Amino acid sequence: MDENLNLQYRFTSNRNDSDCSANIVELLEQVIAFTQQRNDIIINNIKNAGKEGFCPVDLPAAEFSKVLENAVDEHVLRNRLLYCDTDNIKFGLRGTFRVKPVIDESAAKLMDRDIDEYINYQVNLNLENAMNQHSASELLKTLQSCPDQAFISAGELFPG
Repeated sequence: MDENLNLQYRFTSNRNDSDCSANIVELLEQVIAFTQQRNDIIINNIKNAGKEGFCPVDLPAAEFSKVLENAVDEHVLRNRLLYCDTDNIKFGLRGTFRVKPVIDESAAKLMDRDIDEYINYQVNLNLENAMNQHSASELLKTLQSCPDQAFISAGELFPG
């Protein structure tokens, strides 16, 4: 188990085979909610660039991705989702979660060194985030439009 993961777990209810896609729907909804929150953070970073005392933050995307990857592993093994809380991500009831923004030290250094480069970095970060959100939204639409025919493997959700 990842050393950053606490031993706090949140389960969704076990689902039967005919409702298996509900786990994937929930994961995609998690990705969409995360990317929406991250978009707000990145926009705030751009708006406040160069302001006295401002320090850019980001959501811990790699940490969130690892939590979802572990949940997919549990889905494959036991047809249920298992979310593990981390220092920065806490799960609640019915698929809710809170993500604590973390200081983006490399972005802060970049902002101090070259504000234009910093803005370009934030814009590119937001474009990548938007692509992730769009991909999750399109997969969700596909799954919801034909739930009996659509199957998304863990490899498609988390390539590589």
